[in-house]
Amino acid sequence: MTDFKLSMHYPGFLFSSIFYFGLGTSAYFCGRALLKLGRHIMTYFKSVSNAAKYLNPKSPSGATYSAVIYGAGTKAGRIYAHYLA
Repeated sequence: MTDFKLSMHYPGFLFSSIFYFGLGTSAYFCGRALLKLGRHIMTYFKSVSNAAKYLNPKSPSGATYSAVIYGAGTKAGRIYAHYLA
């Protein structure tokens, strides 16, 4: 009687390529999230630092200023509007 050894061979290159594909995909999405977060932070700081010129409502010549805030529904726009008010 002969012994049959049942063995399945999984190709290593297939699993390693899937692993590296997943690693590259996760690195891509993490990088995108970091860039998006950086853009949001820069928008916030730009809006806060830009508000200083509108804090004094009258200029030396006596003219009054007003501001139109686009995107006041976003978090940075809401903070900017509150800061100007």
